[in-house]
Amino acid sequence: MVPQPPAGPRRPLPAAVEIVVPARNEEHRLPEGLRALCARAAMLPLRTAVLVVDSASTDRTADVVRNWPAGPVPVRLIGCDRPGKGRAVQTGLLATQAPFVGFCDADMATGLAAASAASNRNNAKPPGSETTEMINCGWPADGTVRELKR
Repeated sequence: MVPQPPAGPRRPLPAAVEIVVPARNEEHRLPEGLRALCARAAMLPLRTAVLVVDSASTDRTADVVRNWPAGPVPVRLIGCDRPGKGRAVQTGLLATQAPFVGFCDADMATGLAAASAASNRNNAKPPGSETTEMINCGWPADGTVRELKR
């Protein structure tokens, strides 16, 4: 007899790449940016997810993410109680478990050239790895990758 998977909802595979998007009062720019980001991320060879960090927004930024439709690229939200892009990026980097982590702005003006280059040059690290590779998704666009010690 062949063993059957356990009953109940299936847990999605963890992302190999997570892209952190710091967002403060971005309710108007975020929908178009997330559409573009998710479309591009779905084409990456590694399973990719998006993590939006709401940086103490006073508008409906968090609602945009909470109401984001399910799709091939999961989008999740965490909050950051203090404003500031640096703080939001740091919060996102500390929250992810993905072996590759990228970040880009909510308007996606910088694109995903580096994420594509980095994911094409390397496979995900094995579980339990002590480092995470950080990718700035827009600059530099040559795919430069830095290792972060956990």
